[in-house]
Amino acid sequence: MSRHQTFTKLVTDDKDFVGMVAYTIYKNEKLDWISQFKAQNLNREPTEDELKQFNLTTDSDLRIQQYRQMAETSVNNFVSATIVDELTQYQLTIRDDAIVKAVKKGFWQGIGENVFAGIIGAGIVTMFQLGMWLYQVKDNPEFQKQATEQIQQTAN
Repeated sequence: MSRHQTFTKLVTDDKDFVGMVAYTIYKNEKLDWISQFKAQNLNREPTEDELKQFNLTTDSDLRIQQYRQMAETSVNNFVSATIVDELTQYQLTIRDDAIVKAVKKGFWQGIGENVFAGIIGAGIVTMFQLGMWLYQVKDNPEFQKQATEQIQQTAN
């Protein structure tokens, strides 16, 4: 088996996450190359010399730099997407909390609003009934006679 240094060139230490992602990209490319090789060579596995040829192209400084750049882009895209999702979720949570606070009222405030609404409703019903009563009695001659007598008695 060949002794290429792809892993140590890509991953600088145990905390080099970008390097580990770069190595994954490299490894995926190698597996794709082997799969294509087998498809073109009657399902034959590549020899050590053929793998060395692949490794010569992937172990170059330029290719190592490209793997790391692809990994940085992938990591940055992942972080950006995660941040956007988290910010969107945070905004929805804040909005929902604001709606709940706006709707939530104190016990006495709720009672006060209901009493006020009841008084207004009762006033509207009373005015409607008074208007209906006056409309019905305006053409009633008996009512007009009684009303005139009461006004005269009050004036005297």
